[in-house]
Amino acid sequence: MADKTKYVLPYSINRDLSWLMFNQRVLDEASDPNVPLFERIRFLSICKTNLDEFFMIRIGSQFDILNVKPEAIDWRSGRPIIDMIRLLYRRSQRLLEHLDEVYVTLVEECKAAGIHVAELSTLNKEEKRQLLDIFQQQIAPILSPQVIDAMHPFPHIQNNKMHVGLVLKRKSRRVFGIIPVPDLTSNYVELSGSTTKYVALEEVVLYYSDHVFHNYDIEERTIFHLYRNADINFDEEYYDETVNLKVKMKQLLKKRNQLFPVRIDVSIPTSAKFMRFLAAKVNASNYQFLKRQTPLAVDHLLELITKDVKNAFPQHLFAPVTPRLPDWFGSTTSMTETLLQRDVLLHFPYESMEPFLRLIYESAMDKNVLSIKITIYRLAKTAKLIEYLSLAAELGKEVLVVMELRARFDEQNNIDWSERLERAGCKIVYGLDVFKVHSKICLITRKAKQGLVMITQVGTGNYNESTVSQYTDFSLMTSHYEIGLDAAKFFTNISIGAAEGTYNHLVVSPFQIKQQLLRLIDEQIKRGSQGYIRFKINAITDKDLIVALVNASQAGVVIEMITRSISCLRPHVRGWTESIHVISLVGRFLEHARVYQFGQGDEALLYLSSADLMTRNMERRIEVAIPVYDLDIKRQIQEILTLQTLDNVKARYINSKGKHMPVPSTAPAFDAQESFLLGKY
Repeated sequence: MADKTKYVLPYSINRDLSWLMFNQRVLDEASDPNVPLFERIRFLSICKTNLDEFFMIRIGSQFDILNVKPEAIDWRSGRPIIDMIRLLYRRSQRLLEHLDEVYVTLVEECKAAGIHVAELSTLNKEEKRQLLDIFQQQIAPILSPQVIDAMHPFPHIQNNKMHVGLVLKRKSRRVFGIIPVPDLTSNYVELSGSTTKYVALEEVVLYYSDHVFHNYDIEERTIFHLYRNADINFDEEYYDETVNLKVKMKQLLKKRNQLFPVRIDVSIPTSAKFMRFLAAKVNASNYQFLKRQTPLAVDHLLELITKDVKNAFPQHLFAPVTPRLPDWFGSTTSMTETLLQRDVLLHFPYESMEPFLRLIYESAMDKNVLSIKITIYRLAKTAKLIEYLSLAAELGKEVLVVMELRARFDEQNNIDWSERLERAGCKIVYGLDVFKVHSKICLITRKAKQGLVMITQVGTGNYNESTVSQYTDFSLMTSHYEIGLDAAKFFTNISIGAAEGTYNHLVVSPFQIKQQLLRLIDEQIKRGSQGYIRFKINAITDKDLIVALVNASQAGVVIEMITRSISCLRPHVRGWTESIHVISLVGRFLEHARVYQFGQGDEALLYLSSADLMTRNMERRIEVAIPVYDLDIKRQIQEILTLQTLDNVKARYINSKGKHMPVPSTAPAFDAQESFLLGKY
């Protein structure tokens, strides 16, 4: 048996435990009375969907490891992975119990606001009669019920879909029955009357299941929701030089409904007998069942907060935000001419994406533009960017789009967009065989009297015109010629299937970013207590970088980190990480920007990047980091980061146990995101 103690690192915490602590922090926003009611419902939905994806992806991947190496040890905690998995299920059960409590409170507050989510037991006779009519006329005809016996084998249970399960009896014979909850335009049944009431669709199917199995007595009825592993392993499965990746991607997406179960939510009460039956049929273990006191899909509550309802209850929403346009940007401003004069930084969602979109449109219409090249990871369902790129191709420009089809849960959307761009005449490549292309980079090349002019844009977030109003990100645009040469080389390398490349200014993973960060950390270590490092990231999990930062802390380097979710690095551990301070920000907007800073003031080295400090970003993805050379922009970014470290409202500091704790402060309340909304930086 392996010696577990040799794996234990006092300055590190399991990444999945760290993530669960972060998701608890999201749920805290749903229970904060200072957050408007409808926004709290949104946070509740985010917490629930986060947890669902966590099981389908992270827990699924942990089971994949066990299948290969049953004795595998988690290096961060020293626990066998099977023990860690069981612990994650127990912690998730506790999180769901808290989530159910918050849901009950929100439903009561919705009722006070005039939105009634009703339980069937509270309906009067007239409402139940109306509900029965709706069930018989609109729901029952589309149900697909089934008994389980020798003639009716157990059906395949789809991923992420609710079912009603029953124990049925006829004479002395007992069988199980299943009814998949149908996919309708709404997850609620609306009852009209003096007060409009909403009843969850699955509760209606459960309640009237005796009308479906009319020839049986029902001894038990319950609702269950099964989640399957959705972590499709492209490295092993997709690569075949003879098969187009788009074709293979479509085939792999069908597998998501067929992979093994990772979690089954069941409504209380559900008997042990029923759970044993279901576990045997779907090949699950008892610990994979999570029990719920409320409707299983509490995230459906968000559905009731429709646009019309929102307009009627503005007091229950954050005040609407209109992203600012930069002072220099007007209706006739030429982005091309502006960028030939100076670099431009956009800070989303406080500033509009319009200047970048205008740049693409201008370039499409500009007869001097030769080519537009861009990497795309995620897009909205509607996108001006696609229109402008298509227009450019139709007008004879060379348009190269590196479309990553492996953007999890956006695969089909990206397939659809790639086909639209192909029809317009764009050249589409799907990245590299092994590495996901996660970078956010665009290059526009135009001819001028003095030769070629290249405009490069690098962002920390996606070109998604929907999430740009919800995510905080930076977008840097520059006409720096040598950066443009690097960008041109980058797109050439992607086009010829080469992950490696030599660049003079851009830093590109999987072969450069980690090495550059380690080198710069070493430089700060040489400065000892005069050294300074600051990272703004979503997550840090990479062991090499964690060890390097521990070494820097032991050398006295001051290290500040602004993370959103996962921090496998425990700060403030005596003798190890005493000079490391980590805060997490969860607020109205999703913190998404990645910034690397070494040193302070005007002399600091500053990079904007698409890459988190995670092994997958460092070693298994194509990422780009761009240096910030413009002094005014460098100062602006540092000021933004400094203000975030002063947040004592939405920030939480991470303690030596990895827990998110309120920031102890005697200073006046300061919310960095609200400050940025007011333009105070």
